[in-house]
Amino acid sequence: MLESSNFPDAPRVDVLMRINAIFMFLATCVCWSLPEPDERLEEVLSWLMGAQGLQDVIKEWHADCKLRKGRDMSADGKVRLQVSPGPQRIHFGFVDLADGIVSLFDLGCPHDDAYVKFLGLGRAAQAAFDALLEVAQQMSQNAIVEPDVADPLRPAPGDPRKLVALFAKPRLKEADVPSDLFGPLAVKQRAPQATGALLQFSLQGCTAMLAELRAAYAEPDFHREYMKLRNSPSAHGQHVEFTLQRQAKVLEKYGFEPSLRGVIEMRAQTRACTWDAVILKLLRDIHALLEARKPLPKRMPWSFQSGWRPGVLMPGASKVQLVQSSWDTGERMTAVEAPQVEADFGFQGPVMEVDLDLPEQEILGFGAAFTEASALVFQGLAPYLQHELLDLYFGEDGIGFTLGRVHINSCDFSLGNYCFDPVEDDFDLEHFDLQVTRDGKALIPLIRDATARVDTAGGAGARELRLVASPWSPPAWMKSGKKMNGSEKPGLRAECQEVWAGYIAKWITAYRRQHVKIWAVTVQNEPEHNAPWEACCYTAQEEADFVAKHLGPTLRAMHPDVGIFVYDHNKDHIYEWARESLSHPQARPFIRGVAFHWYAGDHFEKLRKTHEEFPEAILLSTEACYERHRWRPGTQISEGDWSFGEGYAHDIMGNLNAGAVGWIDWNMLLDDTGGPNHVGNVCDAPMMASVTDQELHLHPQFFFLGHFSKYIPPGSKRLCSRVLGTPSCTSSSRGYGTCTAQDGLQGCAFRRPDGAVVLVLLNAANLFVNFQLRLRNGPDAPIRALRASIPARSVQTYLLPHSEERQKKECAERSCEGHGKEVQINLI
Repeated sequence: MLESSNFPDAPRVDVLMRINAIFMFLATCVCWSLPEPDERLEEVLSWLMGAQGLQDVIKEWHADCKLRKGRDMSADGKVRLQVSPGPQRIHFGFVDLADGIVSLFDLGCPHDDAYVKFLGLGRAAQAAFDALLEVAQQMSQNAIVEPDVADPLRPAPGDPRKLVALFAKPRLKEADVPSDLFGPLAVKQRAPQATGALLQFSLQGCTAMLAELRAAYAEPDFHREYMKLRNSPSAHGQHVEFTLQRQAKVLEKYGFEPSLRGVIEMRAQTRACTWDAVILKLLRDIHALLEARKPLPKRMPWSFQSGWRPGVLMPGASKVQLVQSSWDTGERMTAVEAPQVEADFGFQGPVMEVDLDLPEQEILGFGAAFTEASALVFQGLAPYLQHELLDLYFGEDGIGFTLGRVHINSCDFSLGNYCFDPVEDDFDLEHFDLQVTRDGKALIPLIRDATARVDTAGGAGARELRLVASPWSPPAWMKSGKKMNGSEKPGLRAECQEVWAGYIAKWITAYRRQHVKIWAVTVQNEPEHNAPWEACCYTAQEEADFVAKHLGPTLRAMHPDVGIFVYDHNKDHIYEWARESLSHPQARPFIRGVAFHWYAGDHFEKLRKTHEEFPEAILLSTEACYERHRWRPGTQISEGDWSFGEGYAHDIMGNLNAGAVGWIDWNMLLDDTGGPNHVGNVCDAPMMASVTDQELHLHPQFFFLGHFSKYIPPGSKRLCSRVLGTPSCTSSSRGYGTCTAQDGLQGCAFRRPDGAVVLVLLNAANLFVNFQLRLRNGPDAPIRALRASIPARSVQTYLLPHSEERQKKECAERSCEGHGKEVQINLI
C-alpha cells in the first residue's frame, strides 16, 4: 500500500524511515553470531521473532476502522505493553509489528486522510510506534554483551536516545537515517567451529544483503520465472536453485555459499543445535520479505465494455487451441498460446489422464433461469444492452446457452405472489388465464427473444432452447395452508392433486400458444424446504404417488413429449429421493430424470451413486447461485467475486464427472441490488445491471460457465478422465459453492459431435501449476501428452484437433447400419 501512487511521497518516506530506523536499532542489540550455544541469545531471538502481543491490538484496531466503528485502541495498547525487565517475558515480533503499522493506513479512506489520522488524530497508530520505542529501549537494556570476549561481530547496543530524538522529528527524510546511525556495520564470516561450518552473520548484514537482493528481484523476467518455479508443485525447490544461481555474487559478498547444496549443508549442520529453528525462520523471513517487497504483478481490473466477446476456438484447426480466464491478468475467455501434443514423457507433478475411447453420458447443455425479476431488469435496459445480453448468452458469438428454466406461477424472484387461476375451488379451471397475461408482459417476450437468438445462431434445427418449468407453489386455494408463501406438510390438499396436475398441463398449453415450447417439468421446486416464499412440501413417497396417479397420466395424455423430473432439491438427499421415486412401479414409467440443486454442498458421491444405480435416469442440475451476503468485503458490482466463478466451475466439473448431463444457473440477470425479490432474498448473478445508469456488468460466473457452455455443445459425450498427483477435498461440511486450493487441480474431458476433444481445467489455488495431459486412445495406440501449465486462480479450456483421416472414417462408420461402436479420435 505504501508503494501506491495514490499515497503522498513525503508521508510514505516518513513511515518507511521510522520503520527502517527501528530495524537498524534492533540490529545493534541482537547479533546473529555465536561462539557456542547460548540460551540467553536464544531468548532474545525468540523475543525478536515472536508474533504475539501488540500486533493483536493493531489487528483489532484495524478491523474496527474497516467497520467504521472508530474504536480507539491506544488504551488497550498501553495495557498490553507490560514489558518485564527480562527478555523472557517479551512477546513482540518486529516484522509483524511493522507490518501492522503499515496496515494502519488501509482505512478505507483517502490516503491523505489516513496520514492525517496517523500523525494527528490516530492515537492508536502513535501508540504503536511508542510501543516499538519502548521495546527498543528494553532490548538495549537487556542486550547480551560479553565485554571479556573480543568479537567484532557483536558491537555494543545502539544508543536508544538517538532513536527517541529521531522519532521526535515531525517528518523524517532519507538523509535523517544514515546506515551508520547506531554504529558501524561489521559483517564477517567466522571460522568453522567444532559443531560445524556455521554461517555467522549479523542481522545488519542480513538487512544489507536483503536490500541488494530486493533490487535484483525487481527484474520482471527474473521475478516471473522465480514465481513460476516457486509455485509449481513439480519444481521440487528449483526456485531456490534458480535464485541462488542468479544472485551468486550478492550471496558470496555476505558469506553464503551460492548453491542449493550450500543451503542444504547449512541446514544439516545446524540441525543438532538448539537454536536451529531460529536460523530456518530467518531464511524463511528473507524470502517472505523479498516477496513482500516485490509482490506478484498487480491484478489487472476488468469491466465489461460493449462489444466484448469471448475467444473463439476453431473446430477445423490443426493445432491445439486454448482459452483462459485468470483472476489477476485481466484475461476473460481469452485465446492464448497453447502447448502441442507430443509423445509421452516422464513427469513429476499433477497429471490429467484422459481415455479417448471411453465415452460416458451425453451432454444436454448449459443455461440459466428466466425469472420475472430477470425479465423486468432486461425490459428496463436500452435496446443495445438488451442486444448485448441476448448475444452474449444465446448468440453465435456468445457462450452458447441451450437450456433454460422458468417458474410456473410466481417465485421469490417475482414482484409478488401470483397465479393464473386465483378463483377459490375452481376445480374445473374455468377461470384459468390462457393468455398467461402476467408472464406475457415481460417474461415470455424475453424467452421468445432468447429462443430466436438460439435458432439463428445454430442454424435450422442445429440447436434449440430446451426449457424446464418448475412450480414453486400452486394457487393458494389448492394448498393446506391457504397461502402461496410457506407450506404445511403435506403442502397440497389431497382433493386438489388432480386439478393441480391439470393446471400444470394447462399452463404448458398456454405457453405453447405464446410460441414457447416446454421441454420438461419438475414436480416441485425444493419439495423439502418450507421456505418463507412460495413453497409446497412433499415427501419422496408423496411426490411419487402424485406422479403415478395424477401428473404422469395427465401430461402423457395432453403433452406426451414433455418429460417429468422428480426431486429438484439439494444433492445431499438425491440418492434417497431417486431410489424412492424410481423404485415406485407406477411412477417410474413417467419419470425422465432427477433434478437437483447445490445448496447443501458438493455431495458428488451421492450423485455418482445415483447415476451408477439408475443409469437410465437423466441427472440435471437445475439451480445454483450465490446469495448476495456471500460477497466478500470490497467486492464491486462491476467485477463481482472471482471465487463465485471458481465455485461454479468446481460444481459443474464435479456434477458432470459424477454423471450429470447439464447445468442450469438461477437468475440470468438481476439489478444492482441483487433483485427484485419480493421477500428480500437477494442474490448474485452472472450478469447484473444498473437500470438507472444503463450499465451491464459481467460477473466471474459468466466466464467460468462459458468455458463449458461455449465449447461443449449439446450432443458431446463426457470422456473418462482423472487428475493424479494433486490434492482433493472430500469434505461434505463446506458451504455450498466452496472451492479452494484444497481442491487441487481439477479437470473434465469431452468429445464433441464434430470429433474434437475439449478439456476444461480449474486451478483455484494462488499457485502457478505445471501439469501434464496424457491422452490414451485405446490399448494399442501410443500415449500422447502435452506439457501444460495454468496460472493461479484460473480456468482453461483446450480444444484438441480431430484428424481429417479420422473424420472420413467416422463418416463411413456412421453411414453403416448398426455399426454400434464408438468412434475413436486420432489426435495430432
